[in-house]
Amino acid sequence: MRRCRACDRGGATLLATAVLLLSAAGCALALLSFLLSARQLATLQLEREIALHAAEAALLDAEADIAQSLRAVASGDGTRLADWPLPGQCGSGPLRGLCRTERGGVPAWRAWLEAGQGLHEMGVGFGDITGNRLPQLPPEAAGVTLRPRYLIERLPDSAGDSPPASGYGETLPLPRLRFTAIGLGRGAVARAVLQSEFQP
Repeated sequence: MRRCRACDRGGATLLATAVLLLSAAGCALALLSFLLSARQLATLQLEREIALHAAEAALLDAEADIAQSLRAVASGDGTRLADWPLPGQCGSGPLRGLCRTERGGVPAWRAWLEAGQGLHEMGVGFGDITGNRLPQLPPEAAGVTLRPRYLIERLPDSAGDSPPASGYGETLPLPRLRFTAIGLGRGAVARAVLQSEFQP
């Protein structure tokens, strides 16, 4: 029985075409995967930038909070800095956002480093005390959707951590403070935690 030469050529052509199509499909899938990963990296970088700028804004708000509180103390009607929480605790009510770390203890802001913990329970939201406001962004703009927060810690004194008394700035030196702020991207996945120390 004789085989058809045209059939052999047609089968070889079909096989070559199938290999070329599979190669083209593989290249297209690899290119699509590359483009999607590049897009994801660009989005993650944007989220980090948003979180970083939000944390910077919260640090400035913490400085404004302390400046406002010190002006109130100087005028005689400030109560925010009159008392501090006990070592190892954070304040509530008029003392919210004010914390005191025990010597050698775990600072309160460490919970912000754990995913899903302490984001809205601790600290002061941006503008809660100072009245500052974040700019309103249109829905299609990339920007902060969750307000940044900050904590103000009174650091232990070098001579010991005695409780403060009234008369800051007159006879007693003002305590050294550490501001810790957390900023979030458009979701809680991207976080930036910044710190600065302040000696009024």
